[in-house]
Amino acid sequence: MHPTGLLTSCLLAGSAAAIGVLAAAAEIPIDWHLKRSQLAEPVSASCVQACAQLSAAFPPSRFHYPENDTTFAIWDAKQQEVRPACRVEPITAPDISLILKTLVDSWCHFAVKGGGHSRNAGDSNSIAGVTIDLDRMNSVEVVGNGTEAPTRARIGGGATVIQVYQALEGRQLSYVGGRSATVGIGGFTLGGGTSPFSSRYGWALDNVYEYEVVLANGTITTASGTSSPDLYFALRGGSNNFAIVTAFTVRVFPQDAVSSQRATYTSANTTERALDAIHDLFTNPQLTADMDMAYDFY
Repeated sequence: MHPTGLLTSCLLAGSAAAIGVLAAAAEIPIDWHLKRSQLAEPVSASCVQACAQLSAAFPPSRFHYPENDTTFAIWDAKQQEVRPACRVEPITAPDISLILKTLVDSWCHFAVKGGGHSRNAGDSNSIAGVTIDLDRMNSVEVVGNGTEAPTRARIGGGATVIQVYQALEGRQLSYVGGRSATVGIGGFTLGGGTSPFSSRYGWALDNVYEYEVVLANGTITTASGTSSPDLYFALRGGSNNFAIVTAFTVRVFPQDAVSSQRATYTSANTTERALDAIHDLFTNPQLTADMDMAYDFY
């Protein structure tokens, strides 16, 4: 079925910013264990056509064929090896609307890259399709004077966690962001988003006032509790299945200095004792919501 309205027939799960949809006549089965040779599949005639149209619509600085795309870098090595038909860098919601209309009309599949922090090949860099790279859509605009609650910020769909933290820090503000600097705000928030601030403010999805999105038919709209509430509900944890999110309006809050410490245990047989200590710490009735902990096993 030709996709119209909401983005349907999901191709990619866990993509950085929004939705990777199969807009081609035949669906490509998902395989998370792709061989290296499969990361550079032949480009279909429909995607050749789509790339030619996009090449005419965007300046050379924002449109790239893979053979000339020498500066593109992505976090995961598997995704770095993916060869798309072309890559395009929108800077506005109307840009994305034009791109989607072109891809849907051409039946060319695509992937959307925000932070590009997925480990799955093809999630943020399309295999023989079009990669929509939101990297340039990284603006952070504080709405309000920063002293009254609730204060809001409008964040571009391609911003990363660290870009938002840095933009807010000068005003002594913060937001419910992630722990890893290069994670994209899009994939992080649409997937739920646990944060060092979650014990006080909840998950990232609990702190989104509205989403600016582009639907599969190119319509630009806003989803909030009062405008398109069903879509707003679906985007709160529904991951990349409904629209390309071009901007998030989120809660921000006053934040002073944060103290951070790290402990590393390298000796054998410490896992059980460490977990016991963590349990004792977080079941302490005197623990406040100002404390958070993260841990990794290597």
